[in-house]
Amino acid sequence: MRRSLCGLLALALVAGWALARDEDDEEKLKRLVRQLKADSVDVRRQSAGSLARMGADAKPAVKALSQAMLKDKDAKVRRYCVFAIKAIGDGAKSAVPDVIKVLQNDTDDDVRIIACNTLKAFAAEPKTAVPALAKALSVKNVGPYAADALADFGKDAKPAIAELVKALEGKATRSYAARALGKIGKDALPSLTKAVGHKDEDVRVEAVLALEHIGKDSVPTLVTALKDKDKDVRLNAVGTLGKLGKDAKEAVKGLATIVEKDESTDIRVTAASVLGKLGPDAKDAVPALERAIKAATKDKNDRAQRAAESALEEIKPKK
Repeated sequence: MRRSLCGLLALALVAGWALARDEDDEEKLKRLVRQLKADSVDVRRQSAGSLARMGADAKPAVKALSQAMLKDKDAKVRRYCVFAIKAIGDGAKSAVPDVIKVLQNDTDDDVRIIACNTLKAFAAEPKTAVPALAKALSVKNVGPYAADALADFGKDAKPAIAELVKALEGKATRSYAARALGKIGKDALPSLTKAVGHKDEDVRVEAVLALEHIGKDSVPTLVTALKDKDKDVRLNAVGTLGKLGKDAKEAVKGLATIVEKDESTDIRVTAASVLGKLGPDAKDAVPALERAIKAATKDKNDRAQRAAESALEEIKPKK
């Protein structure tokens, strides 16, 4: 009985503590908001950090956080405030215009990077966010994050095409910029097609990879890339065609040539696999595959032989 009573008392205390804690949440939030204006920078940092950790529960503090991220003199406070806006989520969408202002005007790279990540998370207000992100592409440390954010705007990032093309020239921004162009879709196809002919093979590779996002309309450009002098470009062109599935059937002729004539075993094997996945749609590649089998047998290249044989089985299955 005594144990039961102690247990009941313990439960009552826990319940009371939980209730008190719930009742204190509102006061805690008010205190943290007040502390965002404290004279002590340490207090302001702690307040902003605590609000960020609260996530969606900090929604009532959005206005105060917006003001602090725009006006506080301490960069770390501003960083925490922008991150808090991101952590709050949908409840903080009203702060997006202010996040854009932060990206445009803040002098601290880390603050601007967090602003890019926040805009990426919301992908809202494209008319103002996209130009701000496009301009940030040229900022050395911020550019990759701006390009990554633009990818999440998809077609709405169309106004940034010219700046994204310029960003292909930078090693740090290249892959993100190419992906963003791919996510824009058909409107960016001419730019990516031009990039496939770039003098730098790394740019060509990234452009080829980005074409996956455009789909069927990118097949002619990918077929052109199959003839590239660089092995990595050709290999990635074959791989991208493979990701397009049945939409790649217009590339059968080009893939057949690769299977039969490419100097790289890896590329020939990958091309054979892509043809096999196309099934009967790749019937025009049968003669090339048969010749590839004979050549591989002669050269004792088991990998190439097995790949071509497997593709034939998929293209014309046994009855």
